[in-house]
Amino acid sequence: MLKFVKLIWLGLCIWVLIDALLDPKIFSNGELITIFELKVLALTSPLGFVLEMILQGLFVVFESFAELWKMNVSLWADLVVFWAIMVSAGYLQWFVLLPKNVRRLKNRARSV
Repeated sequence: MLKFVKLIWLGLCIWVLIDALLDPKIFSNGELITIFELKVLALTSPLGFVLEMILQGLFVVFESFAELWKMNVSLWADLVVFWAIMVSAGYLQWFVLLPKNVRRLKNRARSV
């Protein structure tokens, strides 16, 4: 059952990215990028909320340095990097840490 849920979750995550990448108006309309972020947050919450704040701060700092060094920062790269980090954290949260903690709690309950 967990493998099926994992496949559905990963499929939804990939669909969110592809949907954003195929939309030619994604960066010209602030609402569309916000909708993309909300979809990613929905799939990666609650850890996604904390990570979103950290990433937003890091992206602002990175873009400031990029302007100083006259680097051309791609909005597409920002989008994909944001997605990859958030999905990795969501996967870790839902399919590694949560099952591990559930097994530990079950073992603790059996030993009592």
